[in-house]
Amino acid sequence: MVPASSTGQDGCFEWFLGEGARELEMLQKSVSPVQNAVFVQRISPTSESSAGSVTVEMGGSKAACSITLQLVEEGNPSIVITVDCGPLASNKALGRQVQEILSKVSLRFEDPAVEKGWVLQYLVSLSLVISGSSNIPALATAFKECFKTATRPADLYADQSLRVPILDPSTAPLLASRFMYVSSSSGTIQVRNPTAAQSKISVGYMDVVMQGESIYFLDAYNISTDMMKGFLQLLKQSA
Repeated sequence: MVPASSTGQDGCFEWFLGEGARELEMLQKSVSPVQNAVFVQRISPTSESSAGSVTVEMGGSKAACSITLQLVEEGNPSIVITVDCGPLASNKALGRQVQEILSKVSLRFEDPAVEKGWVLQYLVSLSLVISGSSNIPALATAFKECFKTATRPADLYADQSLRVPILDPSTAPLLASRFMYVSSSSGTIQVRNPTAAQSKISVGYMDVVMQGESIYFLDAYNISTDMMKGFLQLLKQSA
């Protein structure tokens, strides 16, 4: 628990930084499955994050997958602290390694989040790094694995429930209403509405924020409406 002398916001924040730094240092020195993960502790005044990532193969398409822990104060959009988990050693051991990372780090980070109304978020990003058509079933499988790895071990809860549930087939996730296509070849970003003519993902990008019992898709770049519908349907079927 947070020491009594650290009940103020500043004191709690200092306690979090100290405990978090010690925990991350121990993880880096351990001979566990997370020894090849790179932990970056930083303070950010904005919601931007540059998470480490691992490149994975999905049905012939390459994608960069990253997982980030964010501690934010409720009602305040500024991120208090961000911990980036990656790059991981190998795609084959991705799920086991990330679950190990999240379970250990979360044990330390839970107290400030509960005591001071701060919220611990897991940010999972999947970015396609090669232009061209992509295997949608493989994308669905990849995100399913991300959801699995972002669950808390059941023994941390009295009711044996998971920290973040796998997608419930009867409930659709909350999906951002905006779809954007981004072109940065000229050094600028152009945004336009998607069209029904789009038939493939090209350099796509999606963010998923899992907070409490909710799963949020924040942004969808270069993804057509029809393709997104098919993607969500596959997620439901595989959950």
